[in-house]
Amino acid sequence: MKIYKLTDKINIKIDDIDVAISPLSTVQKAEVQALMMETLENPKNILPSMKAMNLCVKYAVKSIKGVEGLKFEDGCLTDDSVEALGNCKISNTLSRCCVNLLQGVPEYFTTEYGEKLDNVKIVETSKKIKKKKKD
Repeated sequence: MKIYKLTDKINIKIDDIDVAISPLSTVQKAEVQALMMETLENPKNILPSMKAMNLCVKYAVKSIKGVEGLKFEDGCLTDDSVEALGNCKISNTLSRCCVNLLQGVPEYFTTEYGEKLDNVKIVETSKKIKKKKKD
């Protein structure tokens, strides 16, 4: 079992888009789960759940190749950038992947029903090989 640090980047491909995400901190997870609980307590009010999903994206996404204009503050997407991503073709899948991080970094990403997201792949990154110095 691999243990991920908060500074680790997990590269995923959603359809043809490359995204780098990082695990959520325990404080971030608590903040998101508190919002989700609000909707569980009052199912007619889905706004807290939508805010929770946006927070997951805000905290998890570190870069998206080919998407310009995203801004980051303190290592997280700005609210405006999260809103902009909400209007792109991969927004639902991206949100779902980020919500999966509430349970840690999965081996594969799933829908809210536990079904594997077929259009999402974890991209293996090559390890840097240290070259020996010649004396």
